[in-house]
Amino acid sequence: MGAYLSAPKTEKQHEQGENEWVRFASTSMQGWRAHQEDAHNACLDFSSDPKCCLFGVYDGHGGKDVAIYTSQNLPEFLKNAGLLNEKDIASALKKCFVDFDNTLKDEDVIQTDVDDVEEREALFEEAIALSKEASVSLESIIRQYAKIRNRMDPSSESIFEIKPEKRAIGESSTREIKRRRIHRENATTAEDDETCEADASTSIVEVTLEKVNGSSDKNGSTDLKSDNHDTDVGSTEKNAEPTKESTATKKDLNTAAGDSKTDDDPVSSSTSFATSASKNNDSKKMEGEPDSNTDEDEDDEDYQASAEGYDSGATACVALLFENKVIVANVGDSRAVLCRDGSAVDLSVDHKPEDTTEKERIEKAGGCVSEDGRVNGGLNLSRALGDHFYKRNADIPMEDQMITAVPDIQEIELTDKDTWLIVACDGIWNSMSSQEVVDFVNERRDSKSLKEIGAELCDHCCAPDTSGDGTGCDNMTVQLIQLLRFKGPNQINQTDNSVQQPVEQNNQDN
Repeated sequence: MGAYLSAPKTEKQHEQGENEWVRFASTSMQGWRAHQEDAHNACLDFSSDPKCCLFGVYDGHGGKDVAIYTSQNLPEFLKNAGLLNEKDIASALKKCFVDFDNTLKDEDVIQTDVDDVEEREALFEEAIALSKEASVSLESIIRQYAKIRNRMDPSSESIFEIKPEKRAIGESSTREIKRRRIHRENATTAEDDETCEADASTSIVEVTLEKVNGSSDKNGSTDLKSDNHDTDVGSTEKNAEPTKESTATKKDLNTAAGDSKTDDDPVSSSTSFATSASKNNDSKKMEGEPDSNTDEDEDDEDYQASAEGYDSGATACVALLFENKVIVANVGDSRAVLCRDGSAVDLSVDHKPEDTTEKERIEKAGGCVSEDGRVNGGLNLSRALGDHFYKRNADIPMEDQMITAVPDIQEIELTDKDTWLIVACDGIWNSMSSQEVVDFVNERRDSKSLKEIGAELCDHCCAPDTSGDGTGCDNMTVQLIQLLRFKGPNQINQTDNSVQQPVEQNNQDN
């Protein structure tokens, strides 16, 4: 079972900008999930030609690291590969995706980039806390810290360490070699100890964001400014914490998170691989065989089985927008949709293991698809970046592995009837069809800004509770891209002053 919060985090993260050809707004919301594992990018300056832009959505599973790393590095990787100089861009995109996926085998490379992001986020949160304290009296601060100190009895606490692979399904996969957890002495039984570990691994502390280096509106939203886009973080009125039912047990902590794409996932096959290897080594010790390298071998296996990009991955739906055409490269179940004369035109196909083409490749590579549509009983996607646990067949090329990073490519010529391009993760598409999303946008285009429409779309897709089949309980990311090449009656209402200026001049977010 996936980790859900007791209430959804409806705080929104926005990014927006425009040039003479396009206007866009990206919106992300964590929702009911214990962690946000989506990432995205919008590159209006993808090439020296202002008529060429890149938009991408990356939906992580088993952790956020692969999604973040891809959003930070894939655009530059494509440029360095000379993608735009190729006559056959479709073939070049396929090769680039596979080559980029190969870089994900180096877990240290992924973690370096993610660590940089987390360090910036930590500094930002610290700045927010300091700003908040600056407006509070000294007496109040002293009382606050005195209460915290009184709750902590040093005699009843000790620090112990836990290896990184022992984490709950849905827990953030930040790559620390060892993580510190607080162990309470009053957990007198092994069962109590296990529950204590689980509570420590999934607890969340809610911090109210207030004005820091940006404007703070009446709802408490905080704007984050970037060099090329307007980025802001909205607010939520609910303090969301993991429910007791979703708190992991010790069994969960020993489950690899990489195959956790939905909320009722079984124990992953990658976990079985690591566990069986460990048992074999233990049996050798009992038989009295030499074990001089056993510990090192176990460490290597544990590390590999829990490394980012090995037991975790991400979808990738990338749209290259040119003056007269759009090319979409997609792996996974994120989706790109074009609005043509009010009708939805799918520019990508969701990759599911049970699909005939996908199933044939999986079985040919030595895998199987379960009745509930999972590869070897684990991952419910058939194409993704990362997930190298499923790409270990040395007898076949990377393109033919059970889980492949080869994207489907769709190219379409633009006409004067094309008004919108929408790129979103399955958190949106599982709740609404392509046509329903197009209708939702068109119904609001005359009265609301792109940013407002994106926020309302996420709220609309968010489930009222977690009692259903998981629909509406996922992370949500949507990019609304208005095509300005054909200016006409489908022009969005320009109520948001921040998107009426070129991207590099965006200094306001009203």
